[in-house]
Amino acid sequence: MRPESQIFLTHVPSQHNQAIKKPIYLSSTYEFADAEQGRQISATAYGLADASGYFYARMSHPNAEEFEQRLSILDASEAALAFETGMAAITTTLLCFLEAGSCILCSHESYSGAYSFITKQLPRFGITVLEFYPHHTQAQIEAIIKESGQEKNLKLIYFETPTNPNNSLVDLEMMANIAQKYGAISVVDNTYLGPCFQKPAQHHVDLSVYSATKYLGGHSDIVAGAVSGRAELIKKIRLLRHSLGNIANPFSSWLLCRSTETLHLRMERAAENAVKVAFFLNHHPAVRKVYFLGDIEPTHPTYAIFKKQCTAAGAMLAFDLKNEAQVPIFLDKLRLMKQAVSLGGTESLATQPYHTTHAGWSPEAKAEINITPAMVRISVGIEHSDDLIADLGQALSL
Repeated sequence: MRPESQIFLTHVPSQHNQAIKKPIYLSSTYEFADAEQGRQISATAYGLADASGYFYARMSHPNAEEFEQRLSILDASEAALAFETGMAAITTTLLCFLEAGSCILCSHESYSGAYSFITKQLPRFGITVLEFYPHHTQAQIEAIIKESGQEKNLKLIYFETPTNPNNSLVDLEMMANIAQKYGAISVVDNTYLGPCFQKPAQHHVDLSVYSATKYLGGHSDIVAGAVSGRAELIKKIRLLRHSLGNIANPFSSWLLCRSTETLHLRMERAAENAVKVAFFLNHHPAVRKVYFLGDIEPTHPTYAIFKKQCTAAGAMLAFDLKNEAQVPIFLDKLRLMKQAVSLGGTESLATQPYHTTHAGWSPEAKAEINITPAMVRISVGIEHSDDLIADLGQALSL
């Protein structure tokens, strides 16, 4: 059975008064059947036993558990966890496996919120941060580790692929191999393509983190996060989540479950639209360059990586206008596309990364990864492709 069908088996109507959809469980605490069950479930919440059941909503609840089961199925992973935000998922995961004296290897082209936390906050706790770039080979990355003298202290490797906003690719298997060689945990931000078009667990990456606000939520009406991966690691993160208290609430979890049922339909439609939008932009005289996975030439070094780990190009793209001064004019002329940050919703969104998502980066740091004032990022939605292209066309008539 395909994953998109299998997720429907996580809900059994007969266990919920025959309701076709699971109710929202707005209960802070749960009754024990007897004292022994109370002892077992309470011990499980603190990692001292392994019993099923609910204890207190800060630990777990039926709606979060259903979403976690569904994400695990979709991601082909062993287990998953739901969080209140994507950053809660990321920071909880990092803090779970890092401590004073340890070292993290981080991709310079990571989500700006995660990159800021790693480079500005983790050093405050005595954690060493090393950086690499997506174009680096395994030999180059290992040289960075060796030259730092942190080989024995490397505990975690964190990266994003494809990267935001310029769609650079990182080889999942290569990063997993490096992590295994040094006894570290590999963590990838899989928000752009997962879990439909990229499944890191199948390439031996230990953990995938998500901004579930994006495609997993898919309707721009929820803020949430998730972690998916190896069960033994998820168990450790779960215990820290208990302490930090950042589990996704019942309503958010219910909305995420709702969205999993249309995830493939939404992502596939958006990806089909993106191919047509990219083709239009590639042939428009006002556009200098398009950053889209579907445009990678077979002779390009990253083409083999794309074919190995991605089943589609996704619906995120960016492009540079030839005249950067015209970017705000273009954005203000858009009618169907909304000028906003975030991504992965049913509607198409456009933004200027230089002044929005990466506003906190120095001009030099942005220049290093080709983020200039000329760049526009588009999250292609599920509107009709002809209408999207018409909107772009009129806005580009500068």
